[in-house]
Amino acid sequence: AREGASISALDVSAEGLSSLAAELEGMGRRCVVTVGSVGEEGNAELFIDRAVRDLGGLSGLVNNAGVSGPMQRFDTV
Repeated sequence: AREGASISALDVSAEGLSSLAAELEGMGRRCVVTVGSVGEEGNAELFIDRAVRDLGGLSGLVNNAGVSGPMQRFDTV
């Protein structure tokens, strides 16, 4: 956002997203938020669809999903 990018964010915390949107809009940037978990079917697609519709597409992506509970290597699943 500091470099001029608009941001689209997906998170389970509506409060966190509201805070992020206010901060970025205060910087003069556009921010599109989607409340939900990437672990729930359809939320990733909804997030991308909104970014394309409201921001004209995606130029980059940061996948930073928090995980709790038992874990195993992705290449053994």
